[in-house]
Amino acid sequence: MRAGFWKSWPVLLLAGPVIWISHFWVVYLWAEAACDRPWDSAVVLVTVAATVVAIGAIVGFGIRASRSYTAADDDGDHRRLLYLYGVLLAGLSVVATLFVGLPALFLDPC
Repeated sequence: MRAGFWKSWPVLLLAGPVIWISHFWVVYLWAEAACDRPWDSAVVLVTVAATVVAIGAIVGFGIRASRSYTAADDDGDHRRLLYLYGVLLAGLSVVATLFVGLPALFLDPC
């Protein structure tokens, strides 16, 4: 894989939503599988841990997109706008990830 792959605009544009939907699947599939088993008390712990990891990854990609946005020259290149969209999608993905993960702290997950 190329060294600059993780800094390319498609990755920085789509990283936030891809991490959010992956987090959504992990949390809900884990809750579905664990609530019928004796380890149902671990649902909250796994949900909070997955939420923290997902938000950390989204913020990391958002910061990288922000740095790429400020480093790109404004010569009409469409990549600069796509980096900005990557930052905005990362922010929206953080909010969506919190909406998926935070109810585990306040509601009974099972």
